[in-house]
Amino acid sequence: MNKIIIIINLIIISLTLKASPAPMLSQADEASRKALELTQDNPEEAATQWRLACALYEQASKDPALSNGELYYNLGNAYAQLGNYALAILNYRRAQLFLPGNQQLLANLQYVRAKCQDHFTPPKKSQVLQTLFFWHYTLSFHSRLWTSVVLASAFWLAAFLLLWRRPVWLRITAVFLCLGALAFGGSALASAYSFRHAHPAVIVADETMPRKGDGLSYDHAFDAPIHAGTEVIILRTRGDWHEIALPNRLTGWLPDTDLEAL
Repeated sequence: MNKIIIIINLIIISLTLKASPAPMLSQADEASRKALELTQDNPEEAATQWRLACALYEQASKDPALSNGELYYNLGNAYAQLGNYALAILNYRRAQLFLPGNQQLLANLQYVRAKCQDHFTPPKKSQVLQTLFFWHYTLSFHSRLWTSVVLASAFWLAAFLLLWRRPVWLRITAVFLCLGALAFGGSALASAYSFRHAHPAVIVADETMPRKGDGLSYDHAFDAPIHAGTEVIILRTRGDWHEIALPNRLTGWLPDTDLEAL
């Protein structure tokens, strides 16, 4: 019955919002607010509202103009409330692309990760590197890219002025602008390379067994299956199969129905 109500609501909303999809976000936010109010007294109706919110946020996320960190964060919260921790992790990770330094997002992500069945220990990043290159780990890709563009433009302006006058302060400023542009530009370039050659994904199947090749005829790659919520990296793709790497660097092949890329 609850599913029927959600479907009817979505049909009505999609018909009324055809001209402008933006109100979907306010509808989803309203459903989330109602769900929070009903959580204690009417959990069943609260779950119905959370499912409606998920459906609306999912529709809104398909519009590039509406996709942002807040949308994916709210969608992750809604899935977490429903106990779908795999999709909660997926959307929290998507939100991190826009909000890499958000502490509440990180706390929620750590919480749902702890709820998953599989726990792999990834190689730890050097604390020294994280401190020295803090902008790489705390700023979004677009923020770093645009910062490098601004700093590079300012550097070339300073270099142009140096053709006529060469005061010490201007030379020092030009050096720092150049170093900043290289630092932020290199950081953005490293992220772009990583996005192109290593695609993060999350296992969404309840349980799946990676294979040694791109088909069910291949032997199992591991001794035990992996479960929903496990975070992997897609190394390469052949047809409907992906070679994935676990955080502990073990590799295997999975069909695309068992995982979803960020």
